[in-house]
Amino acid sequence: MRHFVPPQGSLLALLLTSDAGQSLRIQRSMLASIVYIVCSGLIVYGVWAKVARPLESYLLIAAMLLACGIFYGVLRSGWNQRLSDPSLTMPQILVALTLCACAYGIANQGHGGMLMPVALVLVFGVFNMSQRQALFASVYALLSLGSVMLYKTLTDPLVYPPHLQFALFLMAMTIVPTIAGVAATLSKMRRRITVQRIQLGAAMQRFRANGEVPAAHSQEISQEHDPLWQQFAELAQQRRDLEERRSMMLAAISHDLRSPLGRIRLAAELLPQAPGVDVRREAIVRNVGVANRLLTSFIDMARADHEPVAGRVDLRALVHDVTQGMTDLVLVELPNQPHWLLPASAIALERALHNLIDNANQYGAPPLELGLRCEAHTLLWLRDHGPGVDPTQFEHFLQPFTRAESNRLRPGTGLGLAIVQRTLTRHGGRVVLMNADPGLRVELHLPRCESVEPGY
Repeated sequence: MRHFVPPQGSLLALLLTSDAGQSLRIQRSMLASIVYIVCSGLIVYGVWAKVARPLESYLLIAAMLLACGIFYGVLRSGWNQRLSDPSLTMPQILVALTLCACAYGIANQGHGGMLMPVALVLVFGVFNMSQRQALFASVYALLSLGSVMLYKTLTDPLVYPPHLQFALFLMAMTIVPTIAGVAATLSKMRRRITVQRIQLGAAMQRFRANGEVPAAHSQEISQEHDPLWQQFAELAQQRRDLEERRSMMLAAISHDLRSPLGRIRLAAELLPQAPGVDVRREAIVRNVGVANRLLTSFIDMARADHEPVAGRVDLRALVHDVTQGMTDLVLVELPNQPHWLLPASAIALERALHNLIDNANQYGAPPLELGLRCEAHTLLWLRDHGPGVDPTQFEHFLQPFTRAESNRLRPGTGLGLAIVQRTLTRHGGRVVLMNADPGLRVELHLPRCESVEPGY
């Protein structure tokens, strides 16, 4: 069923376009057009009152309407988006200042009132002009207005007396630089806020990726003295301390539980031989093994968050060491020489690779294919030939304790890919899952590695 679109809504969309940014620029330009229309009405009134000359007045009105049409056409067509300033701030301001100077020259007895439109034009651009643009616009306003004043003083001194023009020019020299100064101040504030927003966004990304907290003496905080930065640093530090305490508690509990689990297993194995005891013994041993694997995963998860990433690792040698003796795994793509990743943690990357292979063996199907490629970035990938995974669940599987519904009955912790994800994040990389038809392909994207060992 088609929804009814009011005619005024479709007309407005046709007039302003559906693009939000372009629509805002067109609205600003149309607001300036309204000011032009009001000025045109005042000029017509001046002609009717026999203050302004008809020919010059009507030519000025035509120039105003032509300028409005040109700017609207450029904005509505989208051609402005090719320019460095898509809002056309400076062109519109310069045209408006030129028209104001012309209006001053034809206003005759009412020329003193033309200083107000000059100030109004500069105020319109005060929020969009940079410091350099504000200076240029103010100098242009004074030069154009001063040139018209000098010309009219020399050619029509009765209507434009020299002493009055001098006083009006001094007034303009007071008003125009003041507005330009306000524009420059706003430009500095806008630029500082933009820089702070970018820096804060980058700091949040670094904190999300590897837990990096801005130091109290860092450039962002010490130079700006921004309370927002201080609050973010304090909050990030609290979050980091909380995560560290949680990981330490999880690792301690997991470690301490292994002793009673070991005693339970030993007690089960010492049970006397009797009808029905063997089945119970095997169940106890099996469940103790599952609990041990879960505790190991907990410890690995804690280590993945806090293990130092400060060494260098030969990825080619790491792949050979991990896959040695694995008959169901085929190395299909591997460099012929060492490839060093820096900074890196050999233990963390070895654990991540073991988790990938264990997952593929448990939920996929042989043969497993593994490759390493070092070009613009480092790509380490593993593929199995199992049933694959629903693509809508790819991101879901990278979260802790997440397993497919079809794997609920199989032993597992749901932490394998989560540990891989955290390890890659701390190494400045990312994990990508994709179906290989058949099977699942897991790609580890890491920073670029070098063929020459760092430090040699």
